[in-house]
Parts: sequence; structure tokens; C-alpha cells
Amino acid sequence: MRVALRVIGSAVLLSFLVASSFTGIGSTIPGTFSAGSYQVGGVLLCSGTAPTISSGFGTSPSIPTNNGTCAFTVNVGSTATASGVIGLPTATTGWVVACNDITTTSSTTFITKQTAGTTTTATIGNFNTSAASANWTANDILRCSAFGY
Repeated sequence: MRVALRVIGSAVLLSFLVASSFTGIGSTIPGTFSAGSYQVGGVLLCSGTAPTISSGFGTSPSIPTNNGTCAFTVNVGSTATASGVIGLPTATTGWVVACNDITTTSSTTFITKQTAGTTTTATIGNFNTSAASANWTANDILRCSAFGY
């Protein structure tokens, strides 16, 4: 089986093929599966290992659902804070993590973004409409994707 990552405009699609090549628009970047992870050029892109909560977010935060690092949710917990650290498998250089708060949009809970990271963690923060750090609303759900590089 051949696995490939297709880049079409701003969309990224994983494709599983029996055929030896793609036809159609876009570029093909060949990749491989290894021990439940997807690699491109020998570099971890997406891992089958579930992310963890390393610190922050609030009281009793959790990862209620996941498809490894490719797609997962974070429940920020009760008495939520303004940031938290997600634990991830070891990447070659680091992680690019995108999270969207699907529960609350307000002047206080306005944008969620990655603010720091290492080869095994990503720090995620919430910001208000003035771009200042602000607490999430208790038990907000964040939908996230994490890609190693």
C-alpha cells in the first residue's frame, strides 16, 4: 500500500493508495507509515500516539477524544486558566499545533493559538479581542491538530 500527502491549495489530504501514483491536480509527497505514525522524508508528521495534558488549562483538563496527534479534543476543565501544555511524542524539531475553541466565542474567549513548544510539547493559549491573555470558559472544548516537523 502506498501512502501520500497531497497538498492542494491550502488543504492537506492524506491518501491511501494501492496504485503507484496520483493523477489529477496538486502535488504528491510520498510518505510512509511506521509504528502507527506517518512520516515524510523520515520526519514524523502525525503520530498515532494520543496527546496528553502536561500542565495548565484548568482543574481536571482532559483529552476526551483523539486520532493520535492528527486530530484530538481538549476539555480545558473547570476553573479554566489562560494556557496549557499538551504532551506529544518526540518530533525531530518541534510541533505545529492548531486549536479552535468550539464551545465559546466572546470578547474574552476570542482566539486560541500555540505560543511555545519543544520537540515533545506545545503550549496553547487563549486571547481576548485586545490580544491579551485571558482565561477560557470552564469546560470549553478545543479541537486540535498537531503536526511534527
